[in-house]
Amino acid sequence: MTSFMEMLPVLDIGEALVVGDAVLLPSRIRINKPTEEPRSATIDFWSEWSKENVATDWVLAAENMRRQRRKDS
Repeated sequence: MTSFMEMLPVLDIGEALVVGDAVLLPSRIRINKPTEEPRSATIDFWSEWSKENVATDWVLAAENMRRQRRKDS
């Protein structure tokens, strides 16, 4: 039986490997794109996340997450 790490490179976009106490057998599943896209006032979420080889400032990312608040709809 192949290890889970060996299976990761063959997962397609939108697929995930589900393991743990909540599932009887490890399962390869497909996750549908959400019908409600994330709202962001600063970036175009989908285009930014699809870029390759982007340098990440993890300290800035953590600070931005701490400052976030959900706007009232």
